Amino acid sequence: SFTHQLEPIAQIVARPNETKIGQLPNEDAQSLVFDDTVLFSPNKFSGYDRIEGGLRVNYGGQYTVTSDKGAYANLLFGQSVQLSGRNSFAQRDMINTGLDSGLETKRSDYVGRVSFAPSSALNLSLRGRFDEKSFALRRLEASATANFGALTLSSTYARIAPQPLLGHNLRREGLYNSAYIRLPNNWYVSGGVLFDMDRYLSDRAYHLAYPNTYPRYNNTPFRISSSSLSVGYRDECTDFSLSWSRSVNDYVTGTKTTGSVYMFRLELKHHGQTQYRTTTGNASVQDITSSGL
Repeated sequence: SFTHQLEPIAQIVARPNETKIGQLPNEDAQSLVFDDTVLFSPNKFSGYDRIEGGLRVNYGGQYTVTSDKGAYANLLFGQSVQLSGRNSFAQRDMINTGLDSGLETKRSDYVGRVSFAPSSALNLSLRGRFDEKSFALRRLEASATANFGALTLSSTYARIAPQPLLGHNLRREGLYNSAYIRLPNNWYVSGGVLFDMDRYLSDRAYHLAYPNTYPRYNNTPFRISSSSLSVGYRDECTDFSLSWSRSVNDYVTGTKTTGSVYMFRLELKHHGQTQYRTTTGNASVQDITSSGL
């Protein structure tokens, strides 16, 4: 009733050392998330303004089991090692891309993934990054997606250890819930809510450092950071949507600021696209787009 597949994987990537790091503009490689999705990528940077150099080996193993009734489970675990040359991820640039990523040491952190789909209607996944010496958890992401006919529900939880070299002295933690409804005649409605679960840590730090200025702090781990709602139409020729997003900034002083972004987007396949955005309150497009996990 089951099919099992055990797959050892090894990859060698050889390049000249990366040069002029920090001297050239970096527009599209400013973020770096080292996890199972990029473990066997020839270039783990998010864009082409930074290209990893030197001699590197990526290795791991993958186990997959499937049932004749459609159930599926997968396990992957591995590591990346810089064999020789300059480690691009240990070099500083203007935004320190690569530092505190788990790749800045000769032997990287371990990354792994467990995914399970008991049926086509439900998918669960768990992925993490673990310290290569202590095996301490550095990054955790858990997600679930459920399909109920025209309705799709999804939830993602993320917890990231402090990355002081990137300006994150405290851990980051959040929960994002979303829904997507397929309507007749190619229309759809979608929405989501992002909960900030680490804000109380910075509130407490301010309270302890400045007790007279901040005598009290909000100890609630669930605070809405942003919410969104959109309606659209999509077929083989046209993609149209109207969307609204709202960001909430809850300060330790007790004040709260909100702002919204409204966006119109129209794409005609093979002909081009156009979009228009406007903001109200204290929001900006950057506030909304950067508030995701």
